[in-house]
Amino acid sequence: MTPDAANSDLGVTANVMRVVEVTNSFFPDPTSRDKLRPAPKAFELTSEDKRQTKPSLTVWDKSKTSIEEVKSIRGIDAQTRCAELTLAVGKILEIAAKYIKERHVRVAYEPLSDPEALKSGANGHAGIFGIDRRSGEDGTTYKQFRVALADACSAICK
Repeated sequence: MTPDAANSDLGVTANVMRVVEVTNSFFPDPTSRDKLRPAPKAFELTSEDKRQTKPSLTVWDKSKTSIEEVKSIRGIDAQTRCAELTLAVGKILEIAAKYIKERHVRVAYEPLSDPEALKSGANGHAGIFGIDRRSGEDGTTYKQFRVALADACSAICK
């Protein structure tokens, strides 16, 4: 990633994916018995995410990174079933404006450190910033935000 691209915002028409293992973060889609829908938990910041100087939820620019590359970068076994949860950046910002009004939410590239940064697809690593719940803030609002993200995304399990 070039220095000028690092930390730059993705455009509103860009599509990003969140890659998560298919576990208890999914439930059957009522519209099709062959599909799974993500639970809001799939959009929850991890303990590691929360410890960052600028907490963010990891996503990947779909035009730069494939799900197979994410698995390689993250050290996920190729046989592990993962879901590719896709959202348009504009939709993320629209949902954030509805639920997290007092924050500046942005989706921006987030450079990885070596050795991950040297792998194919690493330049697509990004984060959703401004969605961490801070002490004293109402947790219900953030849960509603995650529910809306889960409802808005398209999920492909691989």
